Amino acid sequence: MKQRFFRGSHSVDTIELERDLQAMQISLPMQCSQWNLEKVDFLVRSCKILADKHMPVRKYTKREDKLN
Repeated sequence: MKQRFFRGSHSVDTIELERDLQAMQISLPMQCSQWNLEKVDFLVRSCKILADKHMPVRKYTKREDKLN
């Protein structure tokens, strides 16, 4: 049986997540003309870091796997 994973989003502290998103937004350029591949890569990595911090990936338990 293949092990399944999911992102646990049921206990997200939305206030802290919003604070982190606002902090990240300040460091991003607003004009599209200033965007390049490095800045898009920075945005993707930053979003992944925030997702890992606030919604960590975890394994389904045997019971959860049966229910799903």
